[in-house]
Amino acid sequence: MSESEGADGREAELSAWERELDARQSALRRRELQADARHRDADARDRGHTPERTPGGSGADRPAPGTLIGGRWRLEAFLARGGAGTVWRATDLRLQRPVAVKLLRTDLLDDGFAVERFRREAQLLARVEHEHVMRLFDVVTLGSQLCLVSEYVGGMSLRSLMERHARFPAAVVAAVGLQLASGIAAIHARGVVHRDLKPRNVMLTERGTLKIVDFGTARHMTAELTPTPDGQVAGSPAYLAPEQVEGHLGDPRTDLYTLGLILWEAAAGRRPFAGDTSTATALARLSAEVPDLRDAGAVVSRGLADVVTWLTRIDPRKRPRSAAEVVDALGRLTSTRTIDLVAALDPR
Repeated sequence: MSESEGADGREAELSAWERELDARQSALRRRELQADARHRDADARDRGHTPERTPGGSGADRPAPGTLIGGRWRLEAFLARGGAGTVWRATDLRLQRPVAVKLLRTDLLDDGFAVERFRREAQLLARVEHEHVMRLFDVVTLGSQLCLVSEYVGGMSLRSLMERHARFPAAVVAAVGLQLASGIAAIHARGVVHRDLKPRNVMLTERGTLKIVDFGTARHMTAELTPTPDGQVAGSPAYLAPEQVEGHLGDPRTDLYTLGLILWEAAAGRRPFAGDTSTATALARLSAEVPDLRDAGAVVSRGLADVVTWLTRIDPRKRPRSAAEVVDALGRLTSTRTIDLVAALDPR
């Protein structure tokens, strides 16, 4: 091969890579815009206000307060809109307890992928019973809509708690890690990968402990890899693991990377990478390791910093092999998994 032919080949490879990167950036940007809209609704809910936007649809497919579902669950208040559905607070008339009801968005009813993802969310949730994971109660229909009835976790999100406190004390960071790692371990033990962990998908209970919610992009470990429509990347750009940024679905170690990002942010009071957009921040993770927490000014022990570094390695093979390993590592640093996080951050 001549020198010119070799140069032409390298130029063609570079052009192909640039086109792939542009496509990936476009997919991430679409998800970023969608996430921004969901976050505005979540912020309104955390502040105790009802978002201005309400569910679309008509007739039986447009629920309203007082609507009875399955002859048992009465809708009380619209809470938020997620990527695949709207979420309502409802009352279980049989047991007289609050529940959450998620309804598939009317405008996605003709989208076979969205319907299948919603059904999969129900199947996955039904596999998991753990104190730090939201429980599923039932799946019913309302007209042509699918409705997922689950435990109601009425507290604020971990995102809101992190916004109230610039940095968590090391003991609280370790407790957050231990609670989430134990919940993730339970999820993985049932063959489930969450793939969209983030502070907004973690809610605080009345006791101040954490529960993992929203399995909209989860998948079963042994299931066939189902491509997303239009090449979209599953997950939220700000918390994607490097392999997700590259377009892979990920495995249990993907959830562990995101756990590391959450703990880093809680300890440092900011995210490890800064960019003009969430997309730019996500792409930065492809080439740079997450900095040591102590270099970011976080007041944490070497042991805790090492666990976070272990979780956030670019190469999945260099991360913990399982969430159970993380539980063991954090358990050696703290015994306060069940503390009330709100009380610990707001002592009176």
